[in-house]
Amino acid sequence: DSDDNDEDYVGDSVRLSNKRTVWSAPDGYVGFPDGSCVDAEGYIWNAVWRGGEAPGCVNRIDPKSGKIVCTVELPDNSSQTTCCCFGGPDLDVLFISS
Repeated sequence: DSDDNDEDYVGDSVRLSNKRTVWSAPDGYVGFPDGSCVDAEGYIWNAVWRGGEAPGCVNRIDPKSGKIVCTVELPDNSSQTTCCCFGGPDLDVLFISS
């Protein structure tokens, strides 16, 4: 952690700075944040592990406001989402692992 510059990461050193919480689960939220990725617009896509208590999902989070702006719901409680990433020739296909 470094307060001497405004960078989020520094070159090959992989030293992070200016760390902050982007999103916190509200009381009563079912699930736990798991694997994440970032899209071309800088939004965070986070897979939510729900341990069979509810259908799995992936949330798209606005990093500036911390609000969930989109949720991709999976079909049933057996969908145990663990991570997500973008692929395809234009990186416009969301892949979700469970």
